[in-house]
Amino acid sequence: MAGKSIAHGTRVEAQFQQLATEKGWSVFRSGWPDFMIVADGKAHFVEVKSATDCLSDNQVELFEALGAAGVQVVIWWELAPSRLIPWRRFRDLQRRIRKSVQSRGAAAPRVRKAPGFDVRRFNRRGQLPKR
Repeated sequence: MAGKSIAHGTRVEAQFQQLATEKGWSVFRSGWPDFMIVADGKAHFVEVKSATDCLSDNQVELFEALGAAGVQVVIWWELAPSRLIPWRRFRDLQRRIRKSVQSRGAAAPRVRKAPGFDVRRFNRRGQLPKR
């Protein structure tokens, strides 16, 4: 394929990226959430994280921009599978766990497994309803 570039996709995509940047627009090529789901007629972005995953710098930057545009990004975390966690709360939770583990020299705390995730129960705030 002519004009292909590893860093910018095709030559045409690179041209668009340059024009968008010149207009002062924020352009993101990496850090996108794993899923976009539609629930209650609205689009929601979901990033899936294993027990040991954390957010990358690119993800934090993109999620900030999406939030500023009124788009909510939530995390589905292996250690809390019945909840969708707003990404800022997830980042703060991971920081607290890391500090706690480092100060005690202990293993990460265990989180009780909860019932399975059901997207139909997804409410307008991106959280599962309380029981």
